[in-house]
Amino acid sequence: MIKILIADDNYEFVKTIFNSITNSKINNLEIVKISSNGEEALNHILMQSIDIVLLDLQMPRMNRIRIIRKN
Repeated sequence: MIKILIADDNYEFVKTIFNSITNSKINNLEIVKISSNGEEALNHILMQSIDIVLLDLQMPRMNRIRIIRKN
């Protein structure tokens, strides 16, 4: 199973991505978490085994560049 984290503060974008992934014909994708701020996203990255992170550039509390540097 490929575990995915979606990190974005735009609800409509998250909803679109979520629906695209869950309605995909690829059966081995699993969205394990949706985060609306960078700090929460980083905590999930560090605590869980995540294969793919869909990460927004600008988010509350911590942006993508800081997350990448801390990870």
